[in-house]
Amino acid sequence: MRTALICLVMSCLAAFCSYTLWGLSELKTLPKDVSRVDPAEFRRVAMEWIEKNKTDIVNGAPVVPAVPAEEGDNYLLAHSWRFVPLFKMKKGRVYRLRISSSDMLYGLSFYKDGLNFKIIPGYEQIITISPREAGGMPIFCNEYCGLGHHLMTGRIVVED
Repeated sequence: MRTALICLVMSCLAAFCSYTLWGLSELKTLPKDVSRVDPAEFRRVAMEWIEKNKTDIVNGAPVVPAVPAEEGDNYLLAHSWRFVPLFKMKKGRVYRLRISSSDMLYGLSFYKDGLNFKIIPGYEQIITISPREAGGMPIFCNEYCGLGHHLMTGRIVVED
């Protein structure tokens, strides 16, 4: 009985330590730059940027080649159960995304990078990402946002 108790305590301690270290290693992906914005103004600026830079439309969503961080910022707008635009990025390049919602609370998850956070109307979050492998990088809402939650997806196409 004593040996079983010691094994249980050691297992719990190992799990706690590994989850803590994993969590700390992910802190570098958390948004460090958050500021207040007017949701309608953010939507206006984001949609103007998207219209100016779009190169294609796929399933009704604009496609925009992302601008590397050293050249400027990119806008990702969450609204009406979708993320716009769809991005094309180059593997290994660094990109800054300005992210906000114009209508309600959403979640954002970059599945392959382990990046998860809330998108709150009235707040702009700036994150930096660097795709590590070519192919599709799905993004999806990880916060229940209503009847259209299952439609709340986006995609980043990563090219070599």
